Amino acid sequence: MARDIRFRSDGFRFNYRAAGIMIENGHVLIHKQVDDTFWALPGGGLSLARLQKKRLLEKWQRSLGMM
Repeated sequence: MARDIRFRSDGFRFNYRAAGIMIENGHVLIHKQVDDTFWALPGGGLSLARLQKKRLLEKWQRSLGMM
């Protein structure tokens, strides 16, 4: 399994991610983790082995319960 692209520098952590905007009938798809205080666009970490578009579609499908 490929690893997500992540690195640390000067005390900061960077996760390379892709996110997308899905609009259906004037509604925008967003999500919120139970413990978070903010809403976000569905997306996820990327790896060198996966195409970005494919990864984003997989994340959307999971968010919508299609996988």
